[in-house]
Amino acid sequence: MTAGVLDNEKQDCITAGMNGFVAKPIELNNLYASLIKWLPESSVPLDIPLEPKEKAIETDLNTLLTEQLEQIEGLNTTIGLRNLRGDIVAYLRLLRLFESSHGGDIDKLNHFLAEHNIDQARQLTHAIKGAAGTLGLTSLQEVSKLLEDYLKSHTKTIPDKETARSLDILSTAFINLHKALLNIEDNVDNTQVA
Repeated sequence: MTAGVLDNEKQDCITAGMNGFVAKPIELNNLYASLIKWLPESSVPLDIPLEPKEKAIETDLNTLLTEQLEQIEGLNTTIGLRNLRGDIVAYLRLLRLFESSHGGDIDKLNHFLAEHNIDQARQLTHAIKGAAGTLGLTSLQEVSKLLEDYLKSHTKTIPDKETARSLDILSTAFINLHKALLNIEDNVDNTQVA
């Protein structure tokens, strides 16, 4: 499993003795298909669905959550729900976990950059990018990727105006996500009480 998707990176994996290749962000259908391809034959049939089963009848709360999540700017719910097999409650829980786990990352990035610790800043940016991509936080993923790429090629001049601009955009995206998730929490609580 790797973020590298170039042909030479795939070849490096095969040359190292790996049997398969699954690129990040992980799409469950691709992961399952790769595992099934390389697992030994079994007399017991594997019952791993490659397509999501028919959704159970959605509750009013699930419908409300879906509608609210679809309103969050920079969030592609189709990607996130696909990666969580349509489980809207788990999706909301992971979005909240992402926000609480990475909400302080802007301060960490500023610290790393002020200390000229570019490798740590790049690793943290890479982690944000990967998690955001899996959850469908496309704006955060895109800005994180741009910042990560910039950090790879401009180590001598950092911190600079470009990194400051990227950090401002990331910070705004985190603040907007935080506010949107708080709003959903308030609405869910009001719906459950009613």
